[in-house]
Amino acid sequence: MNGEPNNLNSNHLTSIKMVSAMYNKEIQTGSSQKILVVEDNQDNRELVVKVLKINGYKTIEAVDGEEALEKTKTEKPDLILMDLFIPKIDGYEVTRRLKSDRDLKHIPVIALTAHAMKGDMEVALAAGCDGYMPKPIDVRELPKQIEYFMNTHGLSATTKDEGS
Repeated sequence: MNGEPNNLNSNHLTSIKMVSAMYNKEIQTGSSQKILVVEDNQDNRELVVKVLKINGYKTIEAVDGEEALEKTKTEKPDLILMDLFIPKIDGYEVTRRLKSDRDLKHIPVIALTAHAMKGDMEVALAAGCDGYMPKPIDVRELPKQIEYFMNTHGLSATTKDEGS
């Protein structure tokens, strides 16, 4: 692993149970936005992906910085949720590279990290992140936060085909 604490505590277990219940009820918002989830911790990644899928988002997954760069170039996600402390190339450097690429710099990058110390948000924003979300992830708030970031970047997360 990357030295980041494992965030799978009793709150996460409760969150996973809640997400599973939501999934079983097939709650869907109908969004077709594609989100790249960059997270090396499998439990954290699976939780975020499950919440996103339940809310109708398409997801792509990456476990390290190299894979994040490659999948961003090939998949062209609408938004990236980026763990900052990932193997091979850290999330700060991945974000800097994405923001220096004229074909990719428009993609919003939201930092996800358990290292929520004073000044961390400023460092993430200075690296080019468009937003910052501390872990552990609140599964009730995540869809609202994603919709907010989508809307602030002109990517309405709830737009449906009104021409039908």
